[in-house]
Amino acid sequence: MSSQSSDSSSTDVPPTVTALVLKPSGEREVVEEAKALEFVAEWTQQLESHALLHSPDFGDVQTIELVLSDKSYTAEAAKCIAAFLEPLAPRIVRADLSDIIASRMEEEGLQVLETICNSLREANLLEVNLSDNAMGNKGILACAAVLGGQAHSLEALSMCNNGLSEHSMEQIADILTTPILDDDDETTNNGRPCMATRLTKLHFYNNMSGNGGCNAFARILSQCTSELRDLRYSSTRAGREGSLMIASALDGLCPSTADGGGENNKDNGLIYLERLDLADNSFGSEAAVSLSRALARCVHLKYLNLRDCILEDGGTQLVCHALW
Repeated sequence: MSSQSSDSSSTDVPPTVTALVLKPSGEREVVEEAKALEFVAEWTQQLESHALLHSPDFGDVQTIELVLSDKSYTAEAAKCIAAFLEPLAPRIVRADLSDIIASRMEEEGLQVLETICNSLREANLLEVNLSDNAMGNKGILACAAVLGGQAHSLEALSMCNNGLSEHSMEQIADILTTPILDDDDETTNNGRPCMATRLTKLHFYNNMSGNGGCNAFARILSQCTSELRDLRYSSTRAGREGSLMIASALDGLCPSTADGGGENNKDNGLIYLERLDLADNSFGSEAAVSLSRALARCVHLKYLNLRDCILEDGGTQLVCHALW
């Protein structure tokens, strides 16, 4: 329930030739049922035009990217859109659901989130953006279909400016670190023990989860792998204790040389990391030791944000030396 989207970047998964973006037209507005019907008509025409260019039917539309952001949908509008999306869900690979319940009362906002997310239950989503929606524990449950419901496909998750508390972060950590079982409930999915092992992008920004949230985030990081490309954990009211947890978790992704590791070791979870945003944490000189060790192994890093991290002189020197 806020104004502008905090997170709109996407992963580097290339779209196919027949990728199609479904996005409502017009400026930021409250969308009621009548307006939603207009959007559905526009999208139907878009699908028909796309089919004429690429195939005689909708069957060859291989991937669809859904962008519903920056509109505030009423419950009736959400039902209308959900009915349209449900049969298309198997072809939808990205869902930008950021900022879709601004100005809605809690009950209606939760209903909108649940209705839209449930329509994507049969999707195989690679990327989900839920930023700029007031969530809390109830909101996470409402979005279950695009979180835990995408256990076999999700690679990128953004939850920025959601007002996430310590307990909300624990919920998310549980979702991302719970073992994924095959249909026989005996073996993990394709050797993937949990969702976190597949993540290429993970963004949390401008939440209020404090040190407890840092502990949950560290739990997620402990299961991440060298698939990681883009990591953001900033402005979450982290204190010294929590910031040390984050730095230690990052360091833990990189086996030391003494343990047979090294910057190019296949077990280096940060080896392919390209973007790291840890702004507004409270690392101090103690956490800077772990942080600098981790940074030294980020050999493909292109972007780093350590603004307002209270590194102090000694910590700053360690970080600079690691990046040199």
